[in-house]
Amino acid sequence: MEKYGFHVDFYNNPITALSSYKPGLYELLLVDIRMPLMNGFELYKEIRKIDAKIKVCFMTAFDINYKDFEVAFPKMALRHFIKKPVTIEKLKVELEQKIHEDYEIIG
Repeated sequence: MEKYGFHVDFYNNPITALSSYKPGLYELLLVDIRMPLMNGFELYKEIRKIDAKIKVCFMTAFDINYKDFEVAFPKMALRHFIKKPVTIEKLKVELEQKIHEDYEIIG
């Protein structure tokens, strides 16, 4: 993604990502749902406690149980998801759209 002009901080450990997070530095989080130690939803909720303005886009290769998801995030729309596998070109387009979208921050 850096070759397309994005500044990327990459973490494969959600605990490290959380402890390294700096409020106001990022425009968008791209978070995998399934991760060890803490899932993507939990990570996002923790980050929202320190940065109320951050946008998020979740990635998953798995089916989502939308009933459970709606309970946890009643204001989140399907546009906040990217289904894997995804090409780099499609990911670039999706991220650009999400960064420039004016949508309600979800809690």
